[in-house]
Amino acid sequence: MKRVFCVFLVVILVQLTAVFTPIPLATAAPSTYLNETFGDHANNWLPVAGPWALENGRYSNCIPSSCDSQGVTRSYIAVASNTRGYTIETDVYMIGNAQEAKVIYTNANVDEAYRVDIMRSTNQIRLSAPSPSNVKVWTPDGTRHGPITGNGTQYHLKVVVSRNSVSVYYRKGNEPLDQILTLNTSIYPDGKVGVGTFAGDSDFDNFTVTGEEGIGAGISRLIPVFGYERTEACNEGPENPYKGERITEKQCDRPLFSPWNRELPEWWKAMTEEMDHANIGIVAAHNRGCSTASSTEMHGNGDMCPNQLTKLVQAITSRGSGLKVAMFDDFPTVGDEYKQRTGNPFNVGASQLWQDYLWDRRWNRFYQTIPSNLLAKEGSRPLIFIWDPGANVTNMPGNLSRMLDWLRGKIQTTYGFNPFIVVSQKFYNADTTLNGHVDAVYTWFEASQRIGTLPAANYNGYTGATVAPSFRYAPNNTGPGCGANCLEIPRRHGNELISNLEQQKSTKFVLLEGWTNVIESAGYYRNVERNDPNNNCTQPGDQNWIDYPNQSLNIVQRYSNPNNTYVELEAETADDYNDTSPGNTGGSYRVTNPGGSTCTYNKLDVGYDGSNYFVGWIEPNEYIGFREVFLPAGNYSLSVRYSTPQSDAKVCARTASGPKICTSNLPPTGRWTAWNNYTIGTISLHRGLNSFVFDFPGGYLNVDKVMVRRL
Repeated sequence: MKRVFCVFLVVILVQLTAVFTPIPLATAAPSTYLNETFGDHANNWLPVAGPWALENGRYSNCIPSSCDSQGVTRSYIAVASNTRGYTIETDVYMIGNAQEAKVIYTNANVDEAYRVDIMRSTNQIRLSAPSPSNVKVWTPDGTRHGPITGNGTQYHLKVVVSRNSVSVYYRKGNEPLDQILTLNTSIYPDGKVGVGTFAGDSDFDNFTVTGEEGIGAGISRLIPVFGYERTEACNEGPENPYKGERITEKQCDRPLFSPWNRELPEWWKAMTEEMDHANIGIVAAHNRGCSTASSTEMHGNGDMCPNQLTKLVQAITSRGSGLKVAMFDDFPTVGDEYKQRTGNPFNVGASQLWQDYLWDRRWNRFYQTIPSNLLAKEGSRPLIFIWDPGANVTNMPGNLSRMLDWLRGKIQTTYGFNPFIVVSQKFYNADTTLNGHVDAVYTWFEASQRIGTLPAANYNGYTGATVAPSFRYAPNNTGPGCGANCLEIPRRHGNELISNLEQQKSTKFVLLEGWTNVIESAGYYRNVERNDPNNNCTQPGDQNWIDYPNQSLNIVQRYSNPNNTYVELEAETADDYNDTSPGNTGGSYRVTNPGGSTCTYNKLDVGYDGSNYFVGWIEPNEYIGFREVFLPAGNYSLSVRYSTPQSDAKVCARTASGPKICTSNLPPTGRWTAWNNYTIGTISLHRGLNSFVFDFPGGYLNVDKVMVRRL
């Protein structure tokens, strides 16, 4: 009788969602989508056809009643479309006269699959792609890994899927694992994985799918360097009388938030909200010292006297933010301040200067301002970052270590803790006696060479580096496209930031230079998108700009916490919108013509009720949208915080690929400033970048924010 080969299928119904563990050191752990050892169950596997079952601690498609079969296991695997890659591995046992065993990566259609086959019948390993057909074949040479045999022989397959290629690693028994095949081809951004057999029994064990995603592996510490200099932003806000910085309209990387005025509590709240949006846990606040040691002094170099940070404390507290605050000592400014007063550089060896210029006006003022419960710590030790020495600081060799020991002792005596001091590489290099006197070292970026990040420093088991998203040297800044003349590091539509963060994925401390740096075009803050059809101020060179306001924040969030399953999307910060009225009716947050500008930027109607910004004056069929929000796979609830006295207001929500869901009529809240939360509905999201649009078909409501939460 002619043998009949039947097809058997097994489908894994479990969504392969990454599971992360907090990273205690610099190494970024890979995501684990699936890890099956088949010790006592195969609950995640559902046979579609065929007698798949556990057998001797392995998963087998052969039971005594049937051993002539073909089977396939599959599972949905949701990864981001620009993932860096993932790896499939499994042990394979070819039993008896089994002819083929295979590992599959496929989309939803099993016939459109990448397959790696161990082929006993032809003594080959075959890697094949779906239509258009593309096949690579490798034959064991007889001296290593071969020949392919049955009778329970153990093999191991490792399939590495990257953005544009698939590579196969193979070993037989206990031989070394070797790369044997590579196929250059595009891959599915999502789909299924599995194993299969043909013409006999093959068993599988230790089946795993892991991956380090280019936008989702997570960095241990992303820490913004937060400046609050009293600076004009694009001809807007009060001019700094101590260090006048003026940025013209053409030069400016305009912030979305307006007015850009650190004298306003709303500015501090808006910056805190931006860091919360990016899932930042620690902020390194600038300390340039105060003009005097008084607790009421607010002036100093650049007006970044740490007494100003009472406003940051208030913003964190009022928002209920989880932010913790580290000190960033802008060390060159101690020399600038001293020279301005005396005409001489600051002599580090003159220990009589330490009390007044370093302790009373700088470090002590910081710790008098930031309460202990808001201090950022490494373990139990509050964090201090110290920047490069400057031209007006002298006599550093042999004295920087003495100075730090003295300051450390002052903190221990005054506040009872031992700080964790992280210094820049140039600071460390300025005094060869610093070894053993600091806790960690970091590298800064190199503006003079137009390099946005440098290899991380490695000291005392800690690694540290800095990432800049862009840069333009202010004195020579003639606007985007000024190139080498202004030491420009262009944003490249966010790709500069992505590339730099990629380089630091295994770095313990990563400082984000310029969170609020308008002057040097190095900010992470929400930018006005110059090519937005709602503004008329496009400038030459804008191809190196950003693509939408939240882009930098969203990129940071992907690296800071890719497993975050809850986001709040503030309506006034929308990346896209349809607003049918001229200008910004509410005149808040997004000013249409800031500072008398001739540019028209924002037409989204934003109001302010004394504590919250909101989108208001909504007409029928207007909408707001948010781009590229990184979320793990799963089912999510969408809720809206709204107000309306009307009885017929509705909200609809949709993603780029999913169906639209709509509320029934929202319950009236009684008045325009009385707020209520209401669930719009539930949607299924893939792991990766998800974009949302919220429509208001009936209009006549105010919207504060939308909440997205995994169920």
